[in-house]
Amino acid sequence: MFLETARRRSRVGLPVGEMMQIGCLITARKRFVWIVVFYAVLLARSLGNSPAFAKPPDSVNMAQRCPGDKTEAACQESLPACQRDEDMLGKQTPSAARERQLHEVWNRIGFCSNTLGQHQEAERAFALALLSQEKQHPGASIEIASGLTKLGWTLSFQKKYIEAESVFRRELSMRKSLQGEKHPDTVDAMRALSRQLYLQEKYAEAVPLFRELVAEAEKRLGPEHPEVAIEIRNLALALSSGGQTGAGSEAERLLRRAMMIQRVKLGPEAAEIAETMQALGTMLSADKPSEEAEQLLRKVLAIRERILGADNYLLGQSIYPLAKLLEKRAQFIETEQLLRRRLGLLQKHYGWQHIDVAMALRSVAHVLGKQNKYGEAEALHRQDLGIREQLFGPESEKLVPGLRNLAHVLDVQRKFAEAEQLYSRALAIHRSQVGIDRETLSLLERLESVLEKQGKKRDAELVGSEAQEIDERLECRRRRSWLKEQPTSAEDPSSCLESRYHLAKCDSGDGDYREAERNLRVALASCSEVPEFLVSKIMVAAELAWVVDQQGRFAEAEGLYRAAIERARSRHNVAALLNDLAGVIYAQGRLAESEKVHREALATRQQLYGPEHEQVAQSLFNLANTVRALGRMKEADELKLRALSMAQKTLGPERHGNMIMDSI
Repeated sequence: MFLETARRRSRVGLPVGEMMQIGCLITARKRFVWIVVFYAVLLARSLGNSPAFAKPPDSVNMAQRCPGDKTEAACQESLPACQRDEDMLGKQTPSAARERQLHEVWNRIGFCSNTLGQHQEAERAFALALLSQEKQHPGASIEIASGLTKLGWTLSFQKKYIEAESVFRRELSMRKSLQGEKHPDTVDAMRALSRQLYLQEKYAEAVPLFRELVAEAEKRLGPEHPEVAIEIRNLALALSSGGQTGAGSEAERLLRRAMMIQRVKLGPEAAEIAETMQALGTMLSADKPSEEAEQLLRKVLAIRERILGADNYLLGQSIYPLAKLLEKRAQFIETEQLLRRRLGLLQKHYGWQHIDVAMALRSVAHVLGKQNKYGEAEALHRQDLGIREQLFGPESEKLVPGLRNLAHVLDVQRKFAEAEQLYSRALAIHRSQVGIDRETLSLLERLESVLEKQGKKRDAELVGSEAQEIDERLECRRRRSWLKEQPTSAEDPSSCLESRYHLAKCDSGDGDYREAERNLRVALASCSEVPEFLVSKIMVAAELAWVVDQQGRFAEAEGLYRAAIERARSRHNVAALLNDLAGVIYAQGRLAESEKVHREALATRQQLYGPEHEQVAQSLFNLANTVRALGRMKEADELKLRALSMAQKTLGPERHGNMIMDSI
């Protein structure tokens, strides 16, 4: 069934990767709706039963010009005629007959466009046909449900899974109300919805639907029917994709049951059993590649070679899982042989300018790198990159993995200058197309490494600093996301205080002091202090005082600083808090008191760090500013010169210059 389906799918222009995704979720029912033949069957049925598809009364027989033939050749010939009919009808005076004619033409355009792989045009036509049907049949109707089916699959062909999900949810609800929950069309709608959820990785929502489909098939056909085996396999795939993998899992038990049913009912060499074997072998090889998994995948390849022949490009779907298993077992020579065979089959079928060929080139290059054959790997990576540039243009995000892989191979060969250029180009494309994420961070770290290898220390430091800043921002995003999903009452007590504290630091770093204050107050009120963690309530209280200080509420901040000083157990913390306390006292105009506290902070830091430390220099600067405000200019200048001299010795010229600018 999978192989026949793959042949049909190839005629509508779907890539091999999409066929591989669909293959393991396909059903054995002849009426199953996501193969292209379905459109011909549905269209023929609608033409015979629905007045909306009645032939127009004018002298031109449009049905002859837009035949329901499912072949590419017929569609290539008839699609332009259908589009001309659409233009002609659009210029006529609106009438019921005109609407019926347009509805028929839109459906035929949609069908032929899908057959030719022109899915955007098909989507437009089916959407217009659906609107027309909704005008003629307000509310729920079988005709509208059929229109939803066609539009939903056209969206799915374009990988618009969110939109397709919405359409199929509406269809399923409509069919349940019109035809009942057990009607075959309702079951097909449920199957279609489950696939969209699966493809969006919404496994928690998909699994109950797959279970329902298994139960329905068992009740209708009996527990040992081959179609039940396919529904069981679909459920197993959803479970394994959702995390239930490996030996002893429910997914494994289900796949073994499906395989047993198919072996008894269809024989050990059937195409359907090969599909289930591949699912089981791939799942078993995911964690720890085993001898059984290898035997299963070799058997799959043998069955499909017998059915398809040794030169069929569809064999690549079975070669790849076996090659990946052998790669995990460090059998690189055979892995390379298999992947080169797959590349040859795809290239023969598609030519060089195809994305599946580019992906196959990348796979071979990867395993060559594992064997330290970097020169050969470099050549294939360049070829992969060239194909992608031809297909998607020089600024596409789809170039980034190719640029990164080629740069890595050049880096290993000590071709640092070109590697630097490629990493920089990949970084620029990714930033413009995607923004900041983990890939941005990875590219920055790789760029920093090749800069260091070239002795470009200053450039490497700048890139490294940017990478550190992005890492902190990404960590802030992660913490925000985690806390958004976790109510305060449900937070892990061991991480509550730390998470809230670091989240507040992120907020204050972004200038959002109000949100930072909120998180700090929640931490102090709700989170328990765990001794072994680095963050303490003293640190939280000190951060709260600083955040309130930054909002200009100096009197309140003063009280918080004093409370934190009283509770502080470390003299290092006390010194820092005294420095901040002196600042809020200064801001309130109590200059003499501020000077006193600054001198106390200075004395504490001199005792802790010695007379020449940068924190001592900072206290001297702060004290100098306060003394100047009190009118003692000479003393202030002496303190500032002493601080600058100290900073020049301890910080170096660059950071010393920054301190001078801060003092100005």
